[in-house]
Amino acid sequence: SIIDNDRTIGYLGALPDNCTDSNGDTSHFAWLSCFWVDEEYRERNIAAELFMVMMQAWQNRLAITNIVPSLESVYGKMKLFAPVRRVSGTRYWFRLNMATVLPPKHKVFRMLKPLLSAFDFVGNKVCGLLVKTRQNSDSQYTTTITNTLDNTAKEFIEQNPTDSASRRGVAELDWILNYPWIKSSGDTEEAKKYYFSSLDTSFSQHIIMVSEGCRTVALMLVNRRRKCVSVPYLFTDSANPNAARIAAEALIGYCHDTKSDMLTVFNKELCGEINLFPKKAIHQKEITRPYFLGKKVAPLLVEGMWFQDGDGDCVFC
Repeated sequence: SIIDNDRTIGYLGALPDNCTDSNGDTSHFAWLSCFWVDEEYRERNIAAELFMVMMQAWQNRLAITNIVPSLESVYGKMKLFAPVRRVSGTRYWFRLNMATVLPPKHKVFRMLKPLLSAFDFVGNKVCGLLVKTRQNSDSQYTTTITNTLDNTAKEFIEQNPTDSASRRGVAELDWILNYPWIKSSGDTEEAKKYYFSSLDTSFSQHIIMVSEGCRTVALMLVNRRRKCVSVPYLFTDSANPNAARIAAEALIGYCHDTKSDMLTVFNKELCGEINLFPKKAIHQKEITRPYFLGKKVAPLLVEGMWFQDGDGDCVFC
């Protein structure tokens, strides 16, 4: 952090992590996070000073993702990172939400908010009939939704590890669930000390266990923030070829049951299964997420290696 006359005017955080390649070789690095500079000081090159100090501290072993589009060109011009990698994903819309989205954009929409709310209400009744939550009538699965990892969940994760670069497991997921960055209630005065949104109208994290008969076939860590859903981590039964399809059906069902407006997924396998649904959403859009990897980290991420959706600080947002 940088302080001027006892006033914090900028800070930058780093989230330590490891990535592992297919040979089991591990590299220690950090994700850039919590980058903030006071508006009154943004012409004084403080951001660049913070960045270079952090890069030096980690000996160029840094990675960046989940950034605002305007910063992509800035990082892209630096010679400190390997060529940007982009991961494709899909955003699905299940319900209309114009009464929430449009009013902040113009005062006219604020005046029309009651009318927009009425339109959303009627439109979502229709949307509920159009969205199909199951791919076929033969699918037989049950879901269990909790806020913690029980012994069954822990055993499933340990028996079905992912081959992602982050190799997330029980210890990491326990930590993520126990120490959320965003809360839906709390001390607003305390929150003012943090220059990012540590409070929101609603934020929750759930573990969804999907079972077929008596056997668990998939486990998902799901984030739900203001009716928007993401899937930071997915574990599937390696012995079940239909596990990803069943997980996709359970996820769409969860979004429908909780009246979620939107779902964002970057996991290729999960996206592929969801896209096979004939009526999974009222609208969808292809999106990408950039990854800037320090040159001392990038060599480990050979072709075929991938990050899970929640890697970096994405899981906390």
